[in-house]
Amino acid sequence: MAEDAVQIKRMKHIDAFQKHIGVKYHYIRELVKYGIIKLVHIKSSDNLADLMTKPLGGNIHATLTKRCMNMKEWNEVMTAIQVEIGL
Repeated sequence: MAEDAVQIKRMKHIDAFQKHIGVKYHYIRELVKYGIIKLVHIKSSDNLADLMTKPLGGNIHATLTKRCMNMKEWNEVMTAIQVEIGL
């Protein structure tokens, strides 16, 4: 979760520029208040969802991809790519 979102969650009031957050914000805030969920910041280097939501550098992309796939699958994919490109 982005640090800005964590900060907004901690605020006791909502300013005019934040009104677009609306119902979802208050719902999440109630879930936190009652201990149903816990919000924590996740670094981009640890966030598997970043694979599908933003462009990543080669090293981070490879690291997250390896975490999503078991090593056997990863090796099969890499072998297939190497065969495809003639390595």
